[in-house]
Amino acid sequence: MKNTKINTGILSFGMSGRVFHAPFIHSNPHFNFVAVVERSQKIAQDLYPEIKSYDTVDQLLADDKIALVIVNTPNHTHFEFATEALKAGKHVLIEKPAVENITQFNELSEVSKKSGKRIFFYQNRRYDSHFLDVKKLLKVAILVN
Repeated sequence: MKNTKINTGILSFGMSGRVFHAPFIHSNPHFNFVAVVERSQKIAQDLYPEIKSYDTVDQLLADDKIALVIVNTPNHTHFEFATEALKAGKHVLIEKPAVENITQFNELSEVSKKSGKRIFFYQNRRYDSHFLDVKKLLKVAILVN
């Protein structure tokens, strides 16, 4: 099987885009950092000269080279942008909270199935003690019931 890189775009170059996502994508041999959305300050190309900086989400989603979109915008936009990305034929990595309610989750899941594109959920705190404690409690609750 051919080893191809996943062309990836990031929807925001704020703290999470700059600190968490871009460095990982740029340094990981399985990804190719292709584009970012920067509505005001255009600073991403100073760090990553090879990327394209778009003014809008729609412009990034129209880029046929991009296979994976990272939705790291304000929480209230996650559902909308993830849905648009899936409909544009992109796989989606979405930050927490992914959606605001179960209805949105179900709708997003349905769009994913219809588009044949996957949704991945970003959880950068999964090894923090409080998260691990909740995980243990859930295991106990499942065993008890």
